[in-house]
Amino acid sequence: MRNFFISNIHFRIIMSLVSVLSLMFFCAVRLCEVSSLAYETAGISNGYTLEIEDGRGNFYDCNRKKLTGEKEFYYVVFLPCDEAILRFAGSTYGTEREQGLKKLRSKKPMVIKSDKKISGTGIYSFKSTERYGEKLGLEHIIGYLDAEGNGVTGLEKSYNELLKTNSNTELFFETSATGEFLLGAKPEIKESLSSGDVYLTINKDIQKICNNAAEKIKMGSIIVTEIATGKIRGMVSKPEFDVNNLKAFVNDKNSPFLNRSLNAYSVGSVFKPLIAAAMLETSNQNFTFNCIGYTDILGIRFYCNNRNGHGNMDLNTALAKSCNTYFYNAAAKISPKAFLEISTVLGFGKKIKLADELYSTDGSITSLNELERSKANVANFAIGQGNIALSPLVMVNLYSAIAGGGYYYTPQLIEGYTENERYYETKKSSKTVAFSKETANILKQYLINVVSNGTGKNASPDGVGAGGKTATAQTGRYSNNEEILNAWFCGFFPAEEPKYAVVVFAEQANSGSVDCAPIFKTIAEGINKLN
Repeated sequence: MRNFFISNIHFRIIMSLVSVLSLMFFCAVRLCEVSSLAYETAGISNGYTLEIEDGRGNFYDCNRKKLTGEKEFYYVVFLPCDEAILRFAGSTYGTEREQGLKKLRSKKPMVIKSDKKISGTGIYSFKSTERYGEKLGLEHIIGYLDAEGNGVTGLEKSYNELLKTNSNTELFFETSATGEFLLGAKPEIKESLSSGDVYLTINKDIQKICNNAAEKIKMGSIIVTEIATGKIRGMVSKPEFDVNNLKAFVNDKNSPFLNRSLNAYSVGSVFKPLIAAAMLETSNQNFTFNCIGYTDILGIRFYCNNRNGHGNMDLNTALAKSCNTYFYNAAAKISPKAFLEISTVLGFGKKIKLADELYSTDGSITSLNELERSKANVANFAIGQGNIALSPLVMVNLYSAIAGGGYYYTPQLIEGYTENERYYETKKSSKTVAFSKETANILKQYLINVVSNGTGKNASPDGVGAGGKTATAQTGRYSNNEEILNAWFCGFFPAEEPKYAVVVFAEQANSGSVDCAPIFKTIAEGINKLN
């Protein structure tokens, strides 16, 4: 009996110990679960995420130099602590300081943009770039963004989906359970990147030369293309506007938002080489005429640009002196179809596509019916007047063809783009034959003579030969009882082995020889020095 009692006590003790150990094990496991859950919750909630705008893709030139995002600055984050608040107060002014201090005192961080890095307890600087920094005269081509960061005009709009980001860059700051920022812990950065970048045919150095030369133009355009490829190396429209202050230009009477490189205008005598090309193609190059200052057509007197007359003119001297009466009479001897065939193949009266939703205007060209109906229409057509309005961009085609042996490449603006870190090259411009090589070579020499001995003398650059043609075009519009004139110089250089075609256009100017030829000279000299 005694042995049974002792055994029973031992059994009870053992069972009690097992129960206690089981309970302790359960509590330990539960404590671990609770601790783990608490840690995860703290990791999620004990922090502050700050977003900063950053990451849109950039535009680059043909040499991979940045055209946007080249100017660096810093986003500076001030956390709500004593030293950071003092440094913030010393780094800001006016409303920004007042509103920022109010935010910091309410235990929230404040972000400012600064040209320099600022550091200290509770202060963090993050390098970024200005979207539009250096002034290059590309605002009409690249365009600008709206308040949400989407492209509104130009290439910003054309490539918006490629360039934009889906979210901003995030900075995550750790905080304590009570919401206090942990000043010793560096923030975690989650960068937001775009899908890609866009590479233009623009040469940044040539663009700078064009932009500087364009300071002499109140309203107009400058375009430089590479003859062998059609690639646009420089393009400027005037007047300019500031993409960072658009409101200041909205009511400007000179329409600064209009891209004059792509708009159509009266062209005048820079059109005459097309008539000359038709003469050479139809074996009428030997036509001569005695200019007495005017000629009568259907009882209407059509005057020359020199009312005293130029005397005996052939095609070479007529181009050099820009003799109107010569071209009135020369054009009358040729079928209008010959002119229009060349103008059609040059793309006159058609749009030129540079990118999606970015085109030159089609302008206008006198129709065959109009030319066949009236000799007066043919006379006006012969000197680039009448129903002719063409963009500076499409005028490049004519002078590229003359300098390039009778063929040209349609102006091209996009070199390629990257998407998800892979580069895609844009399809090259196709070669288009406008007239024969023989015609091109003769015209090239005649236009070199225009610069050497004719109306284009002011375009003659130092250190390199050139060819080209001036124009002073009537517009049919008047201001203060005086007709508004458009001035042009279209040409190429170097003279014997042309590499670049250049169009200079000035709206509401005096003459091509005075307003545009010297600008061509400046551009040719500048690019020649680069090379």
